[in-house]
Amino acid sequence: MRFNCISLTKSNSTDQFNLNLKLMKNRIFSNWKSSLLGIALLIICIILLFLKTITLSEFAAFFPTVASLLYVQDTVFTLNPQDL
Repeated sequence: MRFNCISLTKSNSTDQFNLNLKLMKNRIFSNWKSSLLGIALLIICIILLFLKTITLSEFAAFFPTVASLLYVQDTVFTLNPQDL
């Protein structure tokens, strides 16, 4: 009986993980402008790191900015008519 409880817990956590993964993919692909900018900056940073233009510490300092661009909504890049 105890084994069934453990397996139910694992299946629930697996289902939750799959749901979170699906939501993450949906958020990245639905907000394609910021995701594209984040991926482009990540590629540029990696190229500069391999060319030794920037150091690993500079890359590590810039990485949270690049990672946050993958998850930010595209409303950051659009102006509301009320703001004009």
